[in-house]
Amino acid sequence: MQPHLAAARIHDGYAEVAGPTDLSLPAEARFFCVGSCFAREIEDAIETVGFDPATKTLVIKTIEENPDLFERNEGVMGRPTAFLNRYNLGSMADLMQEIAGTRESDEGLLYPAGGGNFHDYHYTRLFKSKTLEQCKARRAAITEAYREAAANADVFVFTLGLCESFYDLNSDRYLNVTPDPKAAQGQDLEFRFLTLEQNLEAGRKVIEAVRALKPDATIILTVSPVPLDATFTDMDVVVANSLAKSTLVVAAQTLTQMYDQCKYFPSYDMVMNSAQDGAWLWDRKHVAQPMVNHIMKTFTDRYAQ
Repeated sequence: MQPHLAAARIHDGYAEVAGPTDLSLPAEARFFCVGSCFAREIEDAIETVGFDPATKTLVIKTIEENPDLFERNEGVMGRPTAFLNRYNLGSMADLMQEIAGTRESDEGLLYPAGGGNFHDYHYTRLFKSKTLEQCKARRAAITEAYREAAANADVFVFTLGLCESFYDLNSDRYLNVTPDPKAAQGQDLEFRFLTLEQNLEAGRKVIEAVRALKPDATIILTVSPVPLDATFTDMDVVVANSLAKSTLVVAAQTLTQMYDQCKYFPSYDMVMNSAQDGAWLWDRKHVAQPMVNHIMKTFTDRYAQ
């Protein structure tokens, strides 16, 4: 095979895919990361190479300082920061507008869990349901940690994960995760497979929120390679996943054309074009650590000063 062809760089080991050429980062850059479970991998990796994952650091501190608000849900797996996983751009936009202060926090997406407690579908189910006041206090604590992280961040990284979402018509909010059927009873919910236009609208809200917080910050968009387990559409899950990831890649690339400070980093492209046995864990869902290491080495070798 001719070495100058792109075919020589893919499907054999870890794919060599270049990111944007007009990006450089200070040696001690501080990162604000929001997104799916792949965002948590990015936080761990950038910390390993010497960058400051501000969101991870401050949120863990908040969790440790408020054990009464952050009790682990038995049987729900994940590191403490998995509570921050954010899966669709609609929910991400709601979060970022709250952090920027352009949208007020309210009691939306707090659904009765029994015993006077509430499930919080603005976040994940990592921590136990709590009373209404405790849920509000937990949200306030996390929002404050996010604001501190944003104030100190040089780089904002958003990892886009899903197009499938549920929308609460009463609160005008996107649920972050799929609701439990019992919790969903009595709620006015609508399933939405977010279109390109809807993702772009939400993406613009995210970027404008960042600009309100840190006008000159670098914004990096990535797409999580982690696939769907199942789909709420009538499509085969493979087709639904392909459509979702393609839509998110186009949305991310389009946003970079709309905002000069916004860049697309091809972590998704690296994973999907690498030898699949080395790219994935045994479950074929989560990205293997050596693959993550390759992605972050590509990132730091090119952009770290």
